Amino acid sequence: MKTIYRFLCVSLFLLGIIALQGCAMFALHPERNPLPEQYVAAEGATSVVLESQDQLTLFGQWWLPEGQNKPRAVVLLLHGTIAHSGLYSPMANFFSRQGFAVFGIDLRGWGQSQGFGRNGVIGNYDEYLLDLDSAFAEVKARYPDLPLYLQGESMGGAIALLSQIEKTIEVDGLILNAPAVRPGLSVGPLSSPHWLSNFGLWTLSQPGKVFPNMPAFYHGKLVEHVGIGLLLKEEENQQAFHDDPFATHKALPLSYFTGLQDATTRVEEGLSDVHVPVLIQQGTRDVLVPVASSEFTLENLASDDKTLKMYEKITHATLHDRRREEIWADIVSWMEARLPADNATPSALTMQNDTSPRPNVP
Repeated sequence: MKTIYRFLCVSLFLLGIIALQGCAMFALHPERNPLPEQYVAAEGATSVVLESQDQLTLFGQWWLPEGQNKPRAVVLLLHGTIAHSGLYSPMANFFSRQGFAVFGIDLRGWGQSQGFGRNGVIGNYDEYLLDLDSAFAEVKARYPDLPLYLQGESMGGAIALLSQIEKTIEVDGLILNAPAVRPGLSVGPLSSPHWLSNFGLWTLSQPGKVFPNMPAFYHGKLVEHVGIGLLLKEEENQQAFHDDPFATHKALPLSYFTGLQDATTRVEEGLSDVHVPVLIQQGTRDVLVPVASSEFTLENLASDDKTLKMYEKITHATLHDRRREEIWADIVSWMEARLPADNATPSALTMQNDTSPRPNVP
């Protein structure tokens, strides 16, 4: 009997040690990831490598108008969750054909940029603002006198808004695509009320403070296919995402939700501090950011120049799927209407005569 008792005690002790080691792996801040062997620029882009203020290596890329003509303005692009700057290459090439320079950065922990642990590990969005500072410095070093528009999709939209609330950089306008201000799940006509979505996000955010690198949920191929199918309706775009080696194909960490909950709270409370011109583009069938979120954002912005443009039957991925070129053209028109006279050359002729191929990338 004593032998069995001792065996059970030793077994429980060993199991406890294993469990503690597993918890420590998720609880401790994960080590910074190694750098890739090589960087890969998207179609039509030129890559650059930046360093953040806290010594992370970040990947960025430029899309520039052809020829020696000076760009009319610069678009600084912040990607959304599970994405990276290269996914926006079709839009960036479209903008460059209209005379706009585009600089996209892979935020820390996404795409080809260095991070900690799995994709999406973050302490808070102040870390993303450090990345934005590095991207802003790159843009201003190259084009110090050009108008600058900051564009952010979903998570990137929240970062863009936060940069204006915290006054970290100065821009001439914001372009926000389904900005994650009041995120919440929607299924068909049913949308979770804000208080419930906020409570769910808060609940998910708490364990991330202790276990930042722990996966928040199971993620397999079936889960990815179903999820991407809700965001992208064209099969060719869905497949392009699944085949993209720099997109995120694994479960998000708990700290992703910790950072998002902190950011959405700060953005909600600080919208009245945003005074620059703002364009918001929102799909009516968005399953992650409801229409009510963008309506709330528009209503509470302090800017005198603010526009919310809705797109019927379009999902969360407004920039990557159906009617995408119409949406891109609306952005160009909005920027052109706000450019100084010397930069506001109409682009209609360029758009009409453009016959260059456009890759089917989401």
